[in-house]
Amino acid sequence: MKWRNPDDEYANRPNLRREDVKKILEWISKQPHLPKISELEAILFIHSCYYSLEQAKKTIDVHYTIRTHSPEFFAKRDSSAREILDMTDIQLQVPLPGLTPEGYKIIFINLLDHDASKYNFTASLKLYSFISDLHLWTEGTAEGHILLVNMQGMNLGHIARLGLVQMKKYLTYLQDALPLRIKGLYFINANSVTDKLVSMMKPLMNKELISIMRVFTTMESVYKVIPQEIFPKELGGSSKSYAELQRDMKEGLAANRDFFLEFENQRWVDESKRPGKPKTANDLFGIEGNFKKLDFD
Repeated sequence: MKWRNPDDEYANRPNLRREDVKKILEWISKQPHLPKISELEAILFIHSCYYSLEQAKKTIDVHYTIRTHSPEFFAKRDSSAREILDMTDIQLQVPLPGLTPEGYKIIFINLLDHDASKYNFTASLKLYSFISDLHLWTEGTAEGHILLVNMQGMNLGHIARLGLVQMKKYLTYLQDALPLRIKGLYFINANSVTDKLVSMMKPLMNKELISIMRVFTTMESVYKVIPQEIFPKELGGSSKSYAELQRDMKEGLAANRDFFLEFENQRWVDESKRPGKPKTANDLFGIEGNFKKLDFD
């Protein structure tokens, strides 16, 4: 896989300055608990934080701290593991080609197999970590991203398999740590269980994410916001079919297995070296104690 060239980012982003990237990399080198990161990673964080270096520093720390304290999503990152291969048969998670009128990219999530007994929520979130990492490293920065969830086929059986602890962890990661600008969380083809899903999520979300969440019951209403041609053929668009997108997803995961394994081993926080008090999962997520009893898994 060809990674995004930092020189292309400098050429395309007038507000991105090499000296700012250098400052972030120098700062990282002085943080004993943080892993060393690449120039491209620094660029992604700076851009996602609208070029605020102080905010980028906070996001970098939170990003790698959350990954360290969420091994169910970010450890044992073998893209050929059975749980990941099974999820690629059950669920499609892919960037769609094309942009919205605002220049936003679309990350599309869609059930391929509607049998809820096969659905593994933790594996689904882990799969997203693979897809988002690969997307950022190959595509680089964007004006924004919309997470687009197709609710077709989701039923009460799927809702019963969602874990609130896992959901809280991953929503915290999306809101506070992912180095991209989330401009929308859209649920399309909303069905009878959509309200239940949204009701589960809202107490775990910050007001900013809630404000950009939208629910669409018809594709015609979605087309008013996102150009129809971006969508897969099954949803009335002129993009690739589900089968073609699934093939691309599987091939990308297989081709980059070594990258995922190497990346995992290089991107941990060492809490024993953190200045001041080491952080715990409870510091990050507030999920110890009684909240754990709400986990359905």
